Amino acid sequence: MERISIVVIGLNEEKRLKDCLASAVLSVVDGYDYEIIYVDSGSTDRSVEIANSYPAVKVVDLNDSHPSAAKARNLGVSMTTGDFIQFIDGDSALDKDWLRKALPTLNSDESIGAVFGSIEEVGDKKSIYMKACQFDWYTPPGDYRLCGGNALWRRSVFEKVGLFDGELIAGEEPDLCFRVRQQGYRLVCLDLPMVKHDLDMNNFKDYWNRSVRSGIAYATIAMRFRKTDEKLWLNEMFRNFIDPFVWLLILLSGVFYAWFPAFVLLLIFLVYRIGKVVIKTRSRSDSLLDVLLYALHTQFSRIPLAYGQIIGLFSISNKSHI
Repeated sequence: MERISIVVIGLNEEKRLKDCLASAVLSVVDGYDYEIIYVDSGSTDRSVEIANSYPAVKVVDLNDSHPSAAKARNLGVSMTTGDFIQFIDGDSALDKDWLRKALPTLNSDESIGAVFGSIEEVGDKKSIYMKACQFDWYTPPGDYRLCGGNALWRRSVFEKVGLFDGELIAGEEPDLCFRVRQQGYRLVCLDLPMVKHDLDMNNFKDYWNRSVRSGIAYATIAMRFRKTDEKLWLNEMFRNFIDPFVWLLILLSGVFYAWFPAFVLLLIFLVYRIGKVVIKTRSRSDSLLDVLLYALHTQFSRIPLAYGQIIGLFSISNKSHI
């Protein structure tokens, strides 16, 4: 009988871990054996206690002074025996029908390395920051070049390609996905609900730090694959630099010439950028206000993204001199 291994990772997720693990337990598929591994990255809250309350869950301590999602997932994989591995982050909960509906696709074609589905941000009403980011997860159904941490993988892929790069503190998923695709595997987004996700982002500091971390990932991946034909995330990295640079040039022109024309020019530039995002994402929500908020987020977040990219580039430069 084929086996499904569910690997859950978490760090101080006591508010969301119960729902996460409960969803894993309820995701049993008829005709498959299954196992659930929870890898804790050094929680100081009740996460381990909560995980131990589920008899079906095997709890493992990462025991690393520099924990990361990549290291936690790798440890989880090393503890599993399944033919298929479903990763779940501790801030997410599996849709009860996801595995049952997704497995036939993965089973139908050996060239498919992983499948993933839609992510619903359940906390989008909690704060303006959650509402602003609620469309970040959208991926159109079909073949795609990467997937996030929540995904269903074929075990044989890891045996051929290797695991996540444990040295990466961000960007470990696109790094793995690139290597997987280079070996001829496909990554497929299914038109199915996969997880409910809760960012639990309730203040500006959380919002800023999230974007900075994303910027580090952009820089890390862009520089790692800059010499390949695909140049993964290189264009995105430049784009994240260009817009803030243009804003700065316009503002400087106001300092040296005239404020009003500079202000008008900056406003026109932002309206143009925001309008493009609104047109592209309008169909994703019945609320035009939500779409506008998301469009504003895509522009403002360029600032912490660029800052994070600078941190990432300096980190790469320092390592290259060691």
